[in-house]
Amino acid sequence: MPAENPPGLRSVSTVSRRTALALVGVAVGAPLLLAACDFTPDRSGDAEATTLTGLATQARADAAAATALIATASAQATALKLVAEQRTAHADAITDELSRYLEQPAPSASPAPAPQVTLASLIEQLGTSAKAAGDAAVGSSGYRASLLGAVAAATTTHAQVVLA
Repeated sequence: MPAENPPGLRSVSTVSRRTALALVGVAVGAPLLLAACDFTPDRSGDAEATTLTGLATQARADAAAATALIATASAQATALKLVAEQRTAHADAITDELSRYLEQPAPSASPAPAPQVTLASLIEQLGTSAKAAGDAAVGSSGYRASLLGAVAAATTTHAQVVLA
């Protein structure tokens, strides 16, 4: 003879088909609904994102100015090409950091077309970019601080050594 359940407890076999299907539906549907929810905070307008976006845009503008100057300053062409390549690499690294910060791909930013560029104006522009990166590095911590510090140091070297 089968054992009886204690009073107040139903046996497993008394779960209706409708209840079982509802439980399966909840078990399958809940994770899908949660996966569809976006729990990532929108950081695109905060100060950190704005700073990183500005630094990436400055780096791309510096690279574009160096590239434009190659045609008119052929004596400095090798140095200008180096500056353009490295400032493009800086822009890419800062954009990657922005993507990590935003937890989504960073919006692409194109610099405004540069006015007539001279070697002196490029050196001044690089100095401004280096100061901005250095100031941002001081206000940051961890990887971001070291990235921006390295960008500031390299950009200062471009302005004061490579193009001097």
